[in-house]
Amino acid sequence: MKTIGFSAALVLAAATAFAQQPAPASPQLPLDVAEMIAHEAVAKCRADGLKVSVLVVDAANVAKVELRDEGTSQTNLDFAQAKINSVLLTGFPSGLAPGGAPVMVKGATPQKSAYGGMIGVLGGKLVAGIDAGGAVPIMVGGALAGVVSVSGAPSPAKDRACAEAGIAKVADRLK
Repeated sequence: MKTIGFSAALVLAAATAFAQQPAPASPQLPLDVAEMIAHEAVAKCRADGLKVSVLVVDAANVAKVELRDEGTSQTNLDFAQAKINSVLLTGFPSGLAPGGAPVMVKGATPQKSAYGGMIGVLGGKLVAGIDAGGAVPIMVGGALAGVVSVSGAPSPAKDRACAEAGIAKVADRLK
């Protein structure tokens, strides 16, 4: 019981320490650029016969664009947010963080895997991340402007390919 109390105190201390740090200025992610990224990600997945959800957030982890293709659920957007949290907590595209390889759940069939989870503080709030591929940082001039996350394809690699297609569509506007 003392361990739980100590862990909770540590998390609260970390949240306070992070909250006191001034946030560095981030480049802006214009709405029209965020929309183009999201629409292109959906278009790429549709071209591959996939229906997905796409979430684009700014560097402060505030949603700019949410798209859900027909037949997708809110759960896809929730999972997309968890992937975004992973990017913001690690600085890596999701699925690439050290130790982020999928691990098999005991008793699960090989098609069902659990991905590395993480917890941390973002903007003074405790958040959970899922280290599954599909979320990619949006960089402007070498600085983080936002993150795009795709969820719903049958594999994290396909989610990521669609997210990268969205960023590639606006690459000339991200310099």
